[in-house]
Amino acid sequence: MSGVIGDSIVRVSYSKLAAKHRLQAWLELLALTVADPGQCWRSVTIGRGGCSQLGPVDATWAGRVLADLIDLRRTGLREPLPFSPKTSAEYAALRYRDRQPQPYRRRLEKLWAEDRDEAYARFFGSSLDAMLDQPSIPSEERGSLAEPSRFGTIARRVFQPLLSVENLR
Repeated sequence: MSGVIGDSIVRVSYSKLAAKHRLQAWLELLALTVADPGQCWRSVTIGRGGCSQLGPVDATWAGRVLADLIDLRRTGLREPLPFSPKTSAEYAALRYRDRQPQPYRRRLEKLWAEDRDEAYARFFGSSLDAMLDQPSIPSEERGSLAEPSRFGTIARRVFQPLLSVENLR
């Protein structure tokens, strides 16, 4: 079930609340905020074992974030991006809390094993190390969101703005 109820985008799923659900809700919130800036939009996503509440967000900021994500999508249409929803979300969450990823390496590797598929592994390699070995590209870095790896930089570009306005329970 999903839809707009009052000033909220509501999505309910029988699946476990996952990064892909939160990201979908985030994109919808940004788009709706840009399309109708006079309303204080929120997004609520409920899944098995969790609830994500996003927003409201400033319309000007939402426009900048959405434009950046569209720019990243354009790059992804030209070449595969080192990005995987679960692993990227976890990496970004660690960095959002000012934690270094190394002590959480096993968790990240487990998530990467769940995220990757054969085609993706053929391009980037089957290990998380292969992903993290690709250096960040300066033109893709956004201020303090830059990381040593391209994977880390993209993870933070995608999820850091979401994390800054999310109440996750």
